[in-house]
Amino acid sequence: MIRLSAPDYAKAEEPLQKVKINTLFAQAVIRGRVPGEVYADDSRFPAAFYIVHPSGMSLLFGETDRLPYNRKLIDYVISGKRARTMTEWLQVTPVPGVLS
Repeated sequence: MIRLSAPDYAKAEEPLQKVKINTLFAQAVIRGRVPGEVYADDSRFPAAFYIVHPSGMSLLFGETDRLPYNRKLIDYVISGKRARTMTEWLQVTPVPGVLS
């Protein structure tokens, strides 16, 4: 799980457009309208994303077969290393058409 720098948040824009649930809070983060965090499986060519809005809402979306990313994300979500400092409301969805 790699934290993207703000200029790289735009890499989540196209995959986010394919998500069929409410993504307005995630859009606000990646477009720089509110502070937040964007994590991905790869900094150069990301395919799985985890976006955290300052309100505590978060969205996990993208390809689901990224095993090293998944392991790090699971550790983060269950707070095995106490990485989370606030309550989060997690929404999860794969990007349609990515997996057959």
